[in-house]
Amino acid sequence: MVPDLPGDSPQIKLLNECSRGFNEMNMDIVGGCLHKDYHHVIHPESLGEPALGKEEWIKRMSELGTGYGVGCTT
Repeated sequence: MVPDLPGDSPQIKLLNECSRGFNEMNMDIVGGCLHKDYHHVIHPESLGEPALGKEEWIKRMSELGTGYGVGCTT
């Protein structure tokens, strides 16, 4: 969990809102913090991963937490 940054500038408010989205794993909040032209690019490009637009990246990130069981071994 990422604590809030102190301050009340627009930039700090944006960072705190984005952190809240990641803390809650709520990609709708995170997506609201991204620019409409956001592109996620993996480097080095020689890995062959395609650049993702905002909607594609949000979809991929929201799928990360699904399909995994939680367990504990002692």
